[in-house]
This record gives sequence, structure tokens and C-alpha cells, in this order.
Amino acid sequence: MNVDKILGQHTPTQEQKRRMNSLRNCARMLASEIQSATPAGPNQTLAIRHVEDALMHANKSIAQDTAEQSWIIYLDLEDSGSYIIQDGVLFREEEGGIYTPVGRECGTVVDRHSQAW
Repeated sequence: MNVDKILGQHTPTQEQKRRMNSLRNCARMLASEIQSATPAGPNQTLAIRHVEDALMHANKSIAQDTAEQSWIIYLDLEDSGSYIIQDGVLFREEEGGIYTPVGRECGTVVDRHSQAW
């Protein structure tokens, strides 16, 4: 374990900043979706905190790794549905395990069964 890498200061490159901002936007959309689709209360707060936690770890991963990579974050929100964030795009699971983009017209559909999880 490289403690200096884990605890060191990491100044992101412009490309890393772009990826972090893309993630932040997706996290905002997901948090807004959770807020509008669920009743206010401790479970809603916890779900939004999990989004915040996922964003923090994803940003840390980007800052610590200089290699270009593709990434997927999978979120199962039980009654509110399942979501993935793949390469900065938020998708919601539809019937049949198909994911469609949320908040964007990009024409991308991800088939969960064809992905290497």
C-alpha cells in the first residue's frame, strides 16, 4: 500500500477536472431524482449521502490514477430504481435490464447484460 499516493495531494489535470465535473453533474441529477421520487426522511437523506460518497470516491480515483479508463458506478436504490453512471453519463434501469440516459438526449442505451461487471 502506497500511503503517500493515498494521502498525498493530487492536483487534477484539465482532462481529470472535466471528468470530475461530468461526474458531479450526474451526481446532482441522481440526487435530484432521488429527492423527487422518494419521501423526505432518513432513507432519502441516506440515499443522497451514498451518492455523495460515490462521487467522492470516483473523484479520488480519477485524481490518483493518470491512466485513461472507463468506469461504471452501479447504484441500487430499491424502490426508486437502479442507476449506473458510466463514463460521466447517468442511466436509469428500465424493464428488461436496459439502461436509458437520464436528463440528456444522447441516444445511448446500455444493455446491462452485455457489460463486464
